[in-house]
Amino acid sequence: MTTPMCEEWESAQDDGKVAYRTDMLAAAAVCAMAATPGQLPDAFLKARWETPVPAGEQRYFDGMLYLMSMMHLGGAFRVIDQAQP
Repeated sequence: MTTPMCEEWESAQDDGKVAYRTDMLAAAAVCAMAATPGQLPDAFLKARWETPVPAGEQRYFDGMLYLMSMMHLGGAFRVIDQAQP
């Protein structure tokens, strides 16, 4: 089954253009960790690791998702709770 995002991703890869926004790629890469191993999930993970730190107008929102996806993909995302008295 191919989704519109997958088709857009694949066609843009053929054209050599960037086919994603940083925030959408961050979410897709985290989802790819739960997907069945294959060529498409691997492409999202590879693209995520190669994405530079966000800059420009959307840097705050994109940067938050960029950081959270790095924590997820690096295995360091966890809840830090205060010690109970």
